[in-house]
Order: sequence, then C-alpha cells, then structure tokens
Amino acid sequence: MKKITHSILVLAAATFLFACGKSDSPTSITEKFLSAISKQDYDAAKTFGTDDTDRLLNMMSGFKKMGAEPFMAEAKFDVVDETINGDEAKVKVKVDGRAKEMIFNLEKEDGKWKVAMNKETINESDANIFNLGATNTDSTSVK
Repeated sequence: MKKITHSILVLAAATFLFACGKSDSPTSITEKFLSAISKQDYDAAKTFGTDDTDRLLNMMSGFKKMGAEPFMAEAKFDVVDETINGDEAKVKVKVDGRAKEMIFNLEKEDGKWKVAMNKETINESDANIFNLGATNTDSTSVK
C-alpha cells in the first residue's frame, strides 16, 4: 500500500512539474501576451513583458485612449517556431492577415520568460506589431 501511495505522489509531482514548465515556455508566454494584446488588455500584456515592453504598452494604451484605431484587435495567430539559446528565445508567429511572420524576442528575468520589445526591435521588424500607419515626417529624407 505504501508503494502505491508513493508511486501516485511521485506521478502527481512529475505531472505538476511538467505542466508548470510547459505553461511558462517562451511559446506559452508569447501566446498569452498576444492574446492580451488582441483583446486590447494592455495591463494583462504587461505581466508577460520586460520593463521596455511595459513602456511600449503604456504608449499603445495612450493611443487607444485617444481613439486610435486598435491594432491586432481580435487577431488570430499561430506560433510556428521557438528557438531557445540560454536565457534568450525567439518565437516566430504567423498572424492571420499579415504576409510576414512576426518574431518575438524573449528574455529570462528572475527565472521567468518575458517578451522583450523596445523601439529598436520594433523598428527592425518587417511585420511590426505596433504598425499604426505612421509615416516618416523627416523632411530631410531622400526618396
């Protein structure tokens, strides 16, 4: 009887640890982040991002309050690839209606994966999540 109880406890603990690890993977965090963004729930999205990401989400929240067209509203997406290299990860996502896949950078902070976005990574992205249709207003730019 002791062996059966011990076996059940070991199996339950292993299941719990496996389930917890999976829910905190870069893919899972990216999915949760994008789900919150698609619902325009920036406070929820902030819980899955770094401090830089938090600042960008504050900006997006401000645009929403000013009546800007919501971006990624009710967007449907699928993770197509995940690459982990130490404490950094890249998650490739296909968003319905966008020609190019989006790549999200993640970093481990205090042992937890966080979406890491800043203005440089956004400007470098061809499939920009925060593309609000802004144009270049630099009058010195050459065309």
